[in-house]
Amino acid sequence: MKKTLVIIASAGLLFVSACSPAGGPAATAPQTLTAAADPAALGFSPERLARLDSLGAGYVREGKAPQAVMLVARHGQIVYDKAFGWKDRENGTPAGTDDIFRIASMSKAIVSVALMTLYEQGRFLLDDPLYAYLPEFREMTVLEHYDKATGRYTVRPAKRPITIRHLLCHSSGISYGNPAYDEIYIPRTSTLEDISLEETVRRLATRPLNHDPGEKHTYGMSVDVIGRLIEVLSGQPLDRFLRQAVLDPLGMDDTWFYLPDDRRDRLVTLYSKRGAQGRLEPSDNRTEQSFPVAGPQKCLLGGAGLCSTIHDYARFCQMLLNGGTFNGRRILAPKTVETMTRYNQLAYNDNPSLDYAWGLGFQIHTPADAARTLTSVGEYGWSGMYGTYFGIDPQQDLFFILFCNANPWHERDIIKRYFHVAVYQALTELQ
Repeated sequence: MKKTLVIIASAGLLFVSACSPAGGPAATAPQTLTAAADPAALGFSPERLARLDSLGAGYVREGKAPQAVMLVARHGQIVYDKAFGWKDRENGTPAGTDDIFRIASMSKAIVSVALMTLYEQGRFLLDDPLYAYLPEFREMTVLEHYDKATGRYTVRPAKRPITIRHLLCHSSGISYGNPAYDEIYIPRTSTLEDISLEETVRRLATRPLNHDPGEKHTYGMSVDVIGRLIEVLSGQPLDRFLRQAVLDPLGMDDTWFYLPDDRRDRLVTLYSKRGAQGRLEPSDNRTEQSFPVAGPQKCLLGGAGLCSTIHDYARFCQMLLNGGTFNGRRILAPKTVETMTRYNQLAYNDNPSLDYAWGLGFQIHTPADAARTLTSVGEYGWSGMYGTYFGIDPQQDLFFILFCNANPWHERDIIKRYFHVAVYQALTELQ
């Protein structure tokens, strides 16, 4: 079935909505993911898909990546699903498509969807002030001046309160760090320390913002705050609510903050590469290497803490592509998914960047970006610092996922770009 791209110009902004067959009733959207018998029947060239083999195998062979697990699906059918490299190179264990990866910031999309299930239940409005639910954010300040020589800084009162919309589109002013963050321990990513999500967010609320809420986009710990907001609104720990609202209904049985005993041996080794010519070696960062299976396991960071498999995340992507339904379960209404993936949601300053705009929980390709690379206007997704990445294209009814696990790793963004090109060049029939 053909899809229609609707573009509405208003006040100098473009709002893009991709109307897909998956946006209708659950019965019209694929509720399972199956292996495609013939990728050519779905508009993919088998010969061109083989270039993904060259990409994955080449990066591993040349020592640029420890592993590369890739999945591409269209119309509810998987046209590509392969693993290259090593789950654990030192023990000679090859990578597999059922390996569990640290997905880092790809956690943000799942947690943002979970929050929006509460929005649909009438628990809050998007432009409510955050302090109405988390009072510690009532009197926020903004970093005004920092003297690098002395380490001293000054602050001023924020011009306006943080809203929930600000959190979802990363315009809250909450960052991943400014000079004031160094005065107190705040885990930016998962930790082995004995600290809870509640305490982490309370400490974060004492730090000055990088700018006034709504002034611009600043990537940071906004979704970690969303995780705590979910706990307050639902009355449940974040991990329990995620299982109830998103993970269990979708059949995402391998997605966890901390892995159960029966899944621990499926966690891939985290590698690191220092310097352009450095050899990939098992990471000696104890926290990043072992947090999914060690420590107090109390800090449920919704912005960076989940682990998952590529097949689990494929279920999540298909749900979004379907307009909120998968596995016979509706997670969100089609209009909610449409709103989350409509740009630009930056409160007080609807000025999209050249490359990406920001929805509610997603990064979205703009017409300017689509004019310069192989993509569709409105394609949306996210990536993670360990080398994970996904994209969803409603216009072409497809999604694609790449999983690697290495940090630091200067090839992370490069392989993501090559993967993106390799997917679209293999698509020979558009709709």
